[in-house]
Amino acid sequence: MSHGKAVRVRGLRKSYGGKVAVAGVDLDIDYGECFALLGPNGAGKTTTVEILEGHRVKDAGEVHIGASKAEIGIVLQEANDAGDLTVYEMVSHFAGYYPHPREPMELIEFVGLPARHRIRTLSGGQRRRLDVALGLVGRPRLLFLDEPTTGFDPEARRQFWGLIKALEGTTILLTTHYLEEAEALADRVAVIAAGLIVAEGEPATLGGRATAKATVRWQEHGTTMEALTDDPVRYVREHRGDMPGLTVTRPSLEDIYLELIGEHNDSRL
Repeated sequence: MSHGKAVRVRGLRKSYGGKVAVAGVDLDIDYGECFALLGPNGAGKTTTVEILEGHRVKDAGEVHIGASKAEIGIVLQEANDAGDLTVYEMVSHFAGYYPHPREPMELIEFVGLPARHRIRTLSGGQRRRLDVALGLVGRPRLLFLDEPTTGFDPEARRQFWGLIKALEGTTILLTTHYLEEAEALADRVAVIAAGLIVAEGEPATLGGRATAKATVRWQEHGTTMEALTDDPVRYVREHRGDMPGLTVTRPSLEDIYLELIGEHNDSRL
């Protein structure tokens, strides 16, 4: 049973020896949404995803996946090499594993790759596009993207984002170290620290971000002035005199993320 969710997790736990990796994770992911799981190294992010993918066995808890194995696509952080094959040969080979695969040439054109080029001649960004093609060839209802743009330059990263945004109707579970990437792609995000989900919500509202105090900065006699306020519009209106160089900012997703994981780490010292 999927309980109407693409992914439903309750009380997930996993330990290695005496070390707890996942300490009781609860998650709900809706069909068709892009959900980003964020967390520092060692937080339990990779273990959680590997359990959902079926690569690791949980110690306790409930995991319900609303897709069959044939309806799951996985784009790993590092793919195995097959340099002597062409792009078309590789995609066609993987298509043979699925009952109703996508047409290889259409998929190759969708990800923007040269079908006849050998894999060893592809750039890093092209290799990542091939990884996505292999993850999509089986028409997945659920796609796992593990650190998909690690090592990309900014231009290649944004091109990849465009490709992912075009996957309408596919449920995506994304792990990434790039907060900008989560904000660009995810409908919702969750932050995991020390094996527990410490915050969950839309990128714009995570951790009270939307209602956090705004920072007002301006120049005054050559000095940068700064004030925190709940109502920056009112503050600026009531401030006497000009405010050259005026800027108003609220905490970024990165600010909130670092605060969340910092608070959790501090509580364990």
